[in-house]
Amino acid sequence: MAALGSGALMKFILMGETASTLGWLTGAAFIPSLALALGTLTGSGKAFEAVYVLWMYMLTQRVPSLDFVGMTAHSPLYVYAPLALVLFAIAALARQWQLNPPRVSRRRSQTPLGAKSGRGNTLNLGCGIPNRGPAPAVAGWPSRMRTASLPGGLRRVLH
Repeated sequence: MAALGSGALMKFILMGETASTLGWLTGAAFIPSLALALGTLTGSGKAFEAVYVLWMYMLTQRVPSLDFVGMTAHSPLYVYAPLALVLFAIAALARQWQLNPPRVSRRRSQTPLGAKSGRGNTLNLGCGIPNRGPAPAVAGWPSRMRTASLPGGLRRVLH
């Protein structure tokens, strides 16, 4: 998107319009950092799309507090330039946390996943329901005997 506006940037530089140049650079940094931060935090691009459409509508109405490109005389460019860096840092930290979540210490009484828990042939699968393995398939046993160790809801589904 910035490549499409590079002609305007060159014009601003050649004409010596410092405010327009700063507005263009701020917009080129703020919009992608907002998109990256919202996309990382929400896991979807829909939040950015909704915010961006509303923001652009407010820019066409010339709301000075939301003007990050310098279209109005009272544009707060000095707020949006550092905000772009803050949003980028938030996105980077959020993504780092998503890739490497903080480790939660286990209590000593818990058994590790897949380990014997000391109650017969029960495995701890980490979901709260012990896994006793497949029911024995003995000839002549009714099917309800093989599903007796399953939780009630699953037992009803299998019958």
